[in-house]
Amino acid sequence: MSITGIKKRIACFYDDKGEFLGKISFDKTSSTFDYGNRSYNVFHDDATVTKIKRWYWDLELYKYNINNPNPMILNKKCEPILDAEMFNIQLKTKVARDLNDLTNPGFKLTWKTALIGIIAIIIIYMVATGGIKLN
Repeated sequence: MSITGIKKRIACFYDDKGEFLGKISFDKTSSTFDYGNRSYNVFHDDATVTKIKRWYWDLELYKYNINNPNPMILNKKCEPILDAEMFNIQLKTKVARDLNDLTNPGFKLTWKTALIGIIAIIIIYMVATGGIKLN
């Protein structure tokens, strides 16, 4: 609680990308206010409010999307699709499946690798027998 007991109510406006556009203060008794050329609603009980307590006055920040006349309401309880234990089981199963994948051989002999191997053997043979002198 502030010393003065004053609460300022501020509406913060964001665009569709979540970038901050501006802010405006409004009266606690009003049910609507104007910003730019649009009118916006105020829901004191249902809207998501960020409360900032200071020693001289308290702030209540209401968040609005510039395209929506109603404030953001983030009070819904959301249940996750997968709980942490089930996700961990799926992750371990995927790792085990990747480690035990027998259809993917580690080394494939193709004509490119065979050609490179033959050239390397010829060069090593010529260096060892003196056909190529490295000075």
